[in-house]
Amino acid sequence: MDRIELKSEAKRLRSAMREVVGVVTTLAQSLELVAKTKNYPTWDAACGACSDGTAGVGPASKQLTHGKPMPGHLMLFCGTTGAGMTCTASAMAASLAEPQPSDLLIVADFPEQGHPAGARFVTPSAAFAAGLGAVKERVVLVDGIGCDRSAAFALALANAGHITLATMHATSAAYGPLRFGMLLGRYDQNVATSFVKAASSGGGADASIVDSTIPAAVACRVTSVMCERYYGSGLTHQQ
Repeated sequence: MDRIELKSEAKRLRSAMREVVGVVTTLAQSLELVAKTKNYPTWDAACGACSDGTAGVGPASKQLTHGKPMPGHLMLFCGTTGAGMTCTASAMAASLAEPQPSDLLIVADFPEQGHPAGARFVTPSAAFAAGLGAVKERVVLVDGIGCDRSAAFALALANAGHITLATMHATSAAYGPLRFGMLLGRYDQNVATSFVKAASSGGGADASIVDSTIPAAVACRVTSVMCERYYGSGLTHQQ
């Protein structure tokens, strides 16, 4: 099922709730309800797990210098809910910030267990309000790009010279940059910086700008590894 089908289902649900039970819902509420029926925590997570008819299409990932992102680059960590995006991105961010853990800024809705200790934490709303000038850290992790504003902020951070990492719901590494560009294309032109305006001109992000800023997108997948001590120990699977 793609995102267009999910939106159609949300419209039918909205109409049925109004006619059958007399409950009026907004389109946004019906989208969230449909996401819940598909076992996704949010509408953004459902979008990321759907192909939208364009999975596998998008800017090709480039080879990283020494396998790590450089200043001015934005590295995307893509996957579905529970794929380990936060843990993977946090581990790389902590490695890039060494030997100073305080040289890492994490922008997220709430602290996660996988976030590195010693890093400065700020919510997206606070980061947007403070602006780029308030970011003094060399490495920035934007944990959870799900709207146009967070996409534009991550792009601006990268082009301001910060080593920027970000997590995003997407079905594949190829679809990640494409979905990023789609979000960026909806950014409010009235409050965008000149660079973001150029990147998102015409209602859709300039593929060359997004491609040059995102040198690589990583697809995250969780795999189960059995502990060697389990065999012959008498422990249960839960233990």
